[in-house]
Amino acid sequence: GSEMCIRDRSNGAVEIGDYGSLYLERTTANNSTPAVLFRKNRSGGVITSGDYIGAIYAYGHDGSDQDNAGATIYFQTEGTIATDQIPTSIQFQTENTSGTTAERMRISADGNVGIGTTAPDGPGKTLHIQTSEISGLTADSNGQNLIVEDDGDAGISILGSDTNGSMLVFGSASDSKGAAIGWVYD
Repeated sequence: GSEMCIRDRSNGAVEIGDYGSLYLERTTANNSTPAVLFRKNRSGGVITSGDYIGAIYAYGHDGSDQDNAGATIYFQTEGTIATDQIPTSIQFQTENTSGTTAERMRISADGNVGIGTTAPDGPGKTLHIQTSEISGLTADSNGQNLIVEDDGDAGISILGSDTNGSMLVFGSASDSKGAAIGWVYD
């Protein structure tokens, strides 16, 4: 059989198992799940907006040491903290081939998703893809679900195979194809 070994290392880290892996299993007759919990307080008191309440780091050896994260997921509070209310964003950071670590994607507490931006714009549920910021720009409320932003040329490619077409369809609940812009390869 196999053993589970938990050791408190001298540097304060906890080592679990001989393989360096954390394995969670819950065997029940219901739909409950194993979980990893992060808990944060300020000296036993309430946290504030901007506090990091959890993080997941992924490190690898670069040939000289193992002290730099290649990717990180942060959980950071945003907005007013109140009883049973902890608005939290999830931030995804990666390191590129030049060694630059930056936030690449964020899910805000309101559910907006930003790729390339730390502040997804739009008052509703939004996917905001930003290559470079246009200062002072706010999306129109009638077109807030998908925002593509670049202070240079901005565009969207809709690509299909040579045997099929590509289409942008406009519709409503009563007419799913009220209008369309399409193209078919000749």
